[in-house]
Amino acid sequence: MNWATLFLPRCCLTALLLASQAVIAAEPGIGATPEVRFQNEIAYISGGIGRDERDAMHAMAGRFNVRLNVVSARNGEALSDIDVSVVDEHGKPRLHLLMPGPLLYMKLPHGRYQLTAAYGRAVRTVLLRAGAQPVDMVVSLPAETEQEEWLLCKRGCAQRGARAPSGR
Repeated sequence: MNWATLFLPRCCLTALLLASQAVIAAEPGIGATPEVRFQNEIAYISGGIGRDERDAMHAMAGRFNVRLNVVSARNGEALSDIDVSVVDEHGKPRLHLLMPGPLLYMKLPHGRYQLTAAYGRAVRTVLLRAGAQPVDMVVSLPAETEQEEWLLCKRGCAQRGARAPSGR
């Protein structure tokens, strides 16, 4: 047996393994640890899409004193694209973001806050007190879309933008 017969298959196998690792590393959400971001001196992370990202966030949870999970009120499924605002007790906006996933962890200074979460036309406002002890909150929001609302209508329902039938 010559060296090429032994060396070439091993070389190809090594190249294939390295290429697959590069694809896994480049794939969003696979093995990715969410980046800690800052807004108005508030540290936060947001995400939780997929098991790996959720597990990574859970591993970082101890670094944050307010932890939010947003779910559908209808079925308890995780929601994403939630518009969140946090205002302090003096009315000063402290944080505003669009959550890319169902989890938002924040490191808020001690004090009272008003947190508002909005999904479509559904809005929930909660009051919270941030301190040394972590605050874990689950906010349930109605997750009905306009299409689903229309589909739930049984008789005589007009779609948005549709004209009412004329009396002729």
